[in-house]
Amino acid sequence: MNNYGCTLVWGHPQAPMGTRGIIEMIEELVVRGGGKGLFTGCAAGDTGMAVVIEVEDRG
Repeated sequence: MNNYGCTLVWGHPQAPMGTRGIIEMIEELVVRGGGKGLFTGCAAGDTGMAVVIEVEDRG
């Protein structure tokens, strides 16, 4: 669950907002001690993307 909202509420353009979402997802995974996160996005013209990121706890 994204605790910070989604790119739809942050506005445009999609690339900076997608980057912000991915960075916040990584930060949240670090706070939680690691884990996997899924980020999805879409753009005009029926284009979509998804990325899974895993953060390992190195403590």
